[in-house]
Amino acid sequence: PLLTSAATRVMLAIRRSLVGIGCRSINSLQQPLRSLSSQSSSPAADVSKGEEAAARPTWKRVKPVYVVPTWTPPPKKIVAAAVVERLPLITPDMRDWEEAMLDLQMRKLEAIGKRLPPEMEYKPHELHKTEADEYEAMTDEEIIATAYPRKTEADLKGDKRAAWRRLDRRVFLVIQRNKPADILQGETEWNFPQSLRQEGETMRDAVMRTMTTLVQDTAQLFPVGFCPMGYVDRGTGDDRSRVFYYKVQYIEGSLTPVKEIAKDHVWLLQEELKDYLDADLAKITEVICDQ
Repeated sequence: PLLTSAATRVMLAIRRSLVGIGCRSINSLQQPLRSLSSQSSSPAADVSKGEEAAARPTWKRVKPVYVVPTWTPPPKKIVAAAVVERLPLITPDMRDWEEAMLDLQMRKLEAIGKRLPPEMEYKPHELHKTEADEYEAMTDEEIIATAYPRKTEADLKGDKRAAWRRLDRRVFLVIQRNKPADILQGETEWNFPQSLRQEGETMRDAVMRTMTTLVQDTAQLFPVGFCPMGYVDRGTGDDRSRVFYYKVQYIEGSLTPVKEIAKDHVWLLQEELKDYLDADLAKITEVICDQ
């Protein structure tokens, strides 16, 4: 028992000494950290921190301002207008960089491409010997030039009344109205075909009725969708009216307006519309009329 108690006392003494060494080592490590923290809290360090904070951009949260428009009573007159367009029939002329790229591809093909054996090459003059097969023997360029030329007779004469001008672009129908009573406040004689919506009539039906009255079922037209592309408010007070514009595509047929409604008509490019329409309508055509 005495030996055991002595050994126990020795073990406790060794343990205390080890704990003391550990505490002293921790204190020795903490001392440099205290010195560093004291240096960082010096006045010079505080100045550098202040300059850095001043140089750093500050973001201030700005509360959005919501503007509620003033309520106005709906107009008593609702007008449906048809923006009749003829789609492009040929591809547009290539730009300079497109021609340069095509030329580069052709020269690359000629340089590294492999030709077929002579017996496997396409020989239209041998395959198509009858007169009925001459069309199939034509090249793609010859077929396109025969069907839709790059320059039509209307282009050469500068005739804007022909729907077959500028086949590489969209053109839009604008009429010169014959009755002053059909012209709303702020409009000019030149405008898209339009008419007042009748009671119980849908806007799409009003648009097609307007075109049927204008051309008497001589042209095939296709109304695109059921929603308007935009609108313009005309007039003030009781005479205020709202004109909704719907897109209608011209497919084929004779589209010549009747003289009782329109004394003249033109097919215009988008950039030409501002020369005929009023300022308010010309501005909205920059959005609703595609190039």
